[in-house]
Amino acid sequence: MAFKKGDKKPPNSGIRKGEKQLRTRQWEGIAEYMIEDGATRFGDIMKDLPDEKFIPTYLSILEYFKPKLARQEVTGKDGENQVTEIIVSFKK
Repeated sequence: MAFKKGDKKPPNSGIRKGEKQLRTRQWEGIAEYMIEDGATRFGDIMKDLPDEKFIPTYLSILEYFKPKLARQEVTGKDGENQVTEIIVSFKK
């Protein structure tokens, strides 16, 4: 079949316009699970964690919520880690 003027590929090749690739549909399925079922399950597990495990787990997953700039550790003069206060505030 001949090309029509302006066509960049032969007709009936590949997927139709507006149709998603298989890989795209698979990634969307994974994302849907993570947002719905996975998030619910994660929340249930987090509810059952004791405080000493909840805080590090929460902070580690929080790093993936938004991209972080860089991790920084504040150390004292002798190289020991100092206790620092972490303040999280949300702006509207």
